[in-house]
Amino acid sequence: MLYIVLIAVARSRAQEWESYMSGTHIQDMMDTGCFESAYMARDEAADTAERVGWRVIYVLEDQRSLDRYMSDHAAAMREDHTRAFGGVVQASREILPVTARA
Repeated sequence: MLYIVLIAVARSRAQEWESYMSGTHIQDMMDTGCFESAYMARDEAADTAERVGWRVIYVLEDQRSLDRYMSDHAAAMREDHTRAFGGVVQASREILPVTARA
C-alpha cells in the first residue's frame, strides 16, 4: 500500500522545508513503525511561480499498518508539520493499494 502526500511549498521556504523533511519528519514517520520505507521526490510538473512541488511516498505492508498510523500517529505528525510550516505548505494525500510488487 502506498500513502502519498502531494505537497506544494512556498518558494521562500522550500529549502528549509526540504531540510526539515529529509532530516527530521520522514525519520519521525519511519519511527512510528507503520511504514516499510519512504521516498521524497520533486514533482516539477506541480511547480508554479509561487510554489515548489514535492511528493512524499510512504510504503506500508497492509491496511492494518495504515489504520494504525491513522489512529495512533497521524494527528501528532500533522500537528508537528503544521507547527513548523503552517501557512506555507499545501498538502493533499492519496492512498493506493499495490496490486503487484517485484
